[in-house]
Amino acid sequence: TSTVPLFENTSQSLQKNTDTSLISNIPPIQNLTPTDFGDAKIENNKIVVGQKVININDKINSYTIDQNLIVIESGDIYGENKTYYIYDLNSDSYKKINTEKIRQVVSYSLSPESNNLYFLGNYNSSQDKSTLYQYDIKTDKFTLLESQVAVNKVVVINLNTIALISEKHIPRTNIKVSLYSIQNKKFLDQNYITSDQLFCFNFKQFSSYNIVTKTLSIVSLIDNTKKEIIS
Repeated sequence: TSTVPLFENTSQSLQKNTDTSLISNIPPIQNLTPTDFGDAKIENNKIVVGQKVININDKINSYTIDQNLIVIESGDIYGENKTYYIYDLNSDSYKKINTEKIRQVVSYSLSPESNNLYFLGNYNSSQDKSTLYQYDIKTDKFTLLESQVAVNKVVVINLNTIALISEKHIPRTNIKVSLYSIQNKKFLDQNYITSDQLFCFNFKQFSSYNIVTKTLSIVSLIDNTKKEIIS
């Protein structure tokens, strides 16, 4: 936080291209997510989803919500003692996931269609490697998929495919994305590498943005075509 500059409302930087009265009137909201149950957000260390107030009696770091399921991360955000919960919005019930054997967890992603949760655990900080696990929400069982691979982020693309990402920003930005077949338990041929500072995934495309050249690159995960936009 010390690297983020603080501007007064009278700052010339803000007044140059913006209406400061609009900026000052925008209320701060954490993790606002639209759901079938209403907007979800973190408020007073609780997750508020529409009229529901979810309290797990633990410090909430983040959450992922899809359909009727919420994955909640709590505990020490920078350490090994992070705890994970699954909350079912339909039944208003939750359970704690026993992740002691896979600590340290560095990333997780939810696939609600298959009732599976994917973890990157057993993180080796010296080698920047982690182990990929599949967690079955219904049976409460872990399945080992890949051991000690050079990735630190997992993102579910669709029912059968996940993205395994190596994200490094020191000494320079270096992003490598590999697609992984859950059904066949193997890496696919498609790999995406970028040195752009910003990137994101959804089930259709991989997008990255270079803040220096102001170039937006979009790669289709369906037909592997690429287009670039200067903005």
